[in-house]
Amino acid sequence: MDLNATSVDGWLIYRINDEVASLSKVSVLIMDFLLLFCLSVSIILALKTYLCIKRTKTLSVKEHSMQLVLLAVASIQTIVPFICVYLPYLFVLNLPFANLGSTAFTDAAPFLHCIFPTLDALVVITMIKPFRVGLVRILRRQ
Repeated sequence: MDLNATSVDGWLIYRINDEVASLSKVSVLIMDFLLLFCLSVSIILALKTYLCIKRTKTLSVKEHSMQLVLLAVASIQTIVPFICVYLPYLFVLNLPFANLGSTAFTDAAPFLHCIFPTLDALVVITMIKPFRVGLVRILRRQ
């Protein structure tokens, strides 16, 4: 087996001899930009939605609070994948380009990926009252 062999198939972050592929540099930079752009758009839209809900005079108190709860759930469901999936990818893919080693965050990446689906579901279950009440009923029967 030749450990110094390089491959031109697929998307490579590193070649075997630690020479960084230029296509990889460009692709990682594009992905970083897209990720941060999407996060920025999400934050801006969430803030605009919050301001619109606060300014609205035609909603009842119950509808107003329900809209705020739904916005909070949607916002947290945007933050959870960012923390559990996107940030680990940013660290894992970008630290080698800066010649930096592993950090505690990159070491925690597999764990964060594993708990992501559970956290995503817990957000909805704990923040929306009918789901929360249903969970409590199920747990009391046990």
